[in-house]
Amino acid sequence: MSEFFDITNYYFNPYAIPTLFMGTLMGILGIYVFSQNKRAMVNIVFLLLALSVSIWLLGMSMGYLSKDKEQALIWYRYFSFLGVAFIPPNIYFFTVSLLKLFKRQKWVFLATYPIGLLFYLRVNYLMVDVRRYFWGWYPWYSPISYIFLAFFFMIMLVSFWNYVVSLKKIDLPIERNRVKLVFIGLLLAYIGSVDYMPAYGIGVYPFGYIPVCIFGLFLTYAIIKYRLMVITPALAADTIINTMADSLIVFGPERNIIFVNPVTCDLLGYTKEELIGEPADMLFSYGNPFRAQGSEQLIKDGSIYNYEMTYLTKNREMIPVSFNSSAIKDKTGNLVGIVGIARDVRDTKRFIKNLEKTNQELKEAQAQLVQSAKMAAVGQLGAGVAHELNNPLGGILGYAQFILEKFKRPEFSVDDFKNSSRYIESIEREAFRCKGIVENLLKFSRRPISIKPEPLDINQSLHETLSIIGHQLKLKNINLILNLQEDLAKVTGITNQLQQVFTNLILNSQQAMQSGGELKITTQNILDELTKAPTKVRIDFTDTGCGISEENLAHLFEPFFTTKQKDKGTGLGLAVSYQIIQDHKGTLEVTSQVGKGTTLTITLPAILRIG
Repeated sequence: MSEFFDITNYYFNPYAIPTLFMGTLMGILGIYVFSQNKRAMVNIVFLLLALSVSIWLLGMSMGYLSKDKEQALIWYRYFSFLGVAFIPPNIYFFTVSLLKLFKRQKWVFLATYPIGLLFYLRVNYLMVDVRRYFWGWYPWYSPISYIFLAFFFMIMLVSFWNYVVSLKKIDLPIERNRVKLVFIGLLLAYIGSVDYMPAYGIGVYPFGYIPVCIFGLFLTYAIIKYRLMVITPALAADTIINTMADSLIVFGPERNIIFVNPVTCDLLGYTKEELIGEPADMLFSYGNPFRAQGSEQLIKDGSIYNYEMTYLTKNREMIPVSFNSSAIKDKTGNLVGIVGIARDVRDTKRFIKNLEKTNQELKEAQAQLVQSAKMAAVGQLGAGVAHELNNPLGGILGYAQFILEKFKRPEFSVDDFKNSSRYIESIEREAFRCKGIVENLLKFSRRPISIKPEPLDINQSLHETLSIIGHQLKLKNINLILNLQEDLAKVTGITNQLQQVFTNLILNSQQAMQSGGELKITTQNILDELTKAPTKVRIDFTDTGCGISEENLAHLFEPFFTTKQKDKGTGLGLAVSYQIIQDHKGTLEVTSQVGKGTTLTITLPAILRIG
């Protein structure tokens, strides 16, 4: 045994330095983390894991440094492999502790340690010799060792599976991110498995100590910095206080500052050390939590008070704040201190100003979106309007040419002129018809920015809409059925906007019936059950078109979503229609069956009838 401590049995080997350094570092890290919180399970398990890695690497270093083959084999068998045998159980222990799976996987976890011990006690059968590589002596494994490798990688896979399953179940984002980081770190650490390759004759330099130690450093930082997954009341309070967006100050009964959070220091330009212990007066140009209005009552009953105060920064700048303060007492009723939370009023004013600006921009964007959808609908109406204008214009042209031809005849007389009056009347009638069509189209296309809501008749609005678009339905071989309630209650709204909605819905129905079909438009009052007075007006647009799939129904009112070809739809019509109906305090709903048709239902509040 004395030969193991004889320095002459070792030689300087530069390849031993990295593993010697990393092994020592892992041992120090494990002890340091454990000393920070000796009761935390994560810290305890990390110590076990760090010691396992440390023993493995230190044993490897001594094997590299050994001159004698037998001596190197002993270092590998009885020292280095002691760490290797218990790395899988300790990794599994760390996993179940971190993911809070200890109770559910208790027996699986406990079984890993006896298995690791059994492999260590039978190491002579696993590690049969050492072989010389350029970096020194290295252990040589027998075929029986494949059993150990299966155990090693099985533990690895089960650990990974636990992380994958847990990540799907964790709802808290910060916790999910922490577990994800540890999972990635473990993936990195298992790159260290390359160290098994030279044990089976593959001459790859065993650099596994590098990813393993990077993982160790990562975990050390995570445990110390974030107290990895160990949430105590003190930690929770400390985390909340130090991540508050508002300034927090705690004053003691002697009216001195006993605590501040980082936001306070950033706001006022002081360090924490410069504020702790100082009197409250140093921070306020006027007002004081002990002198402010209501402070005596606050100290008496512990109520929370809110009042305007002014902070005084280090460079004497005055910052207006909204100050909430509350007294804290002990069991005997003595004042322990006052907690004050202050919000920078300047930030609040800037926030309100920015919010108002954003709100105005949204309103303008919404108006532009409505207008874009309206112009798209006008474009779709163009073909139908052209057809509808073509007939009266053809009549006007024919009558005009007939009269002009008569005028050019030499025998044209007064009687001939009188007989032409009926053709002139036809020209006038057809011209008025064209004028009406154009006026209806202009009514629809004008932007109603300055128009205010007014009482309107839904039936009349529908008739005006159909006067523009009805001809298109005939051309597409669509049978229009109107079932409009005669005593329909009026609603409050903007005519042009609602006509835009009606046009969009009718055009959608038309495009869903490419081979013709039937469109039924129904209006009816919805009555109050007790008073039987109309409370709402319902408008149904029911077609016998192709229908809409359930998958598409969920996205039907989303902007730019369309089931039409790209050159035949913008995806804005229904989205804008939905918004217009919402602005009118109504609802727009859809029911559909593929191959049978679709019903779009508008419900609007009715104007209460008096008398």
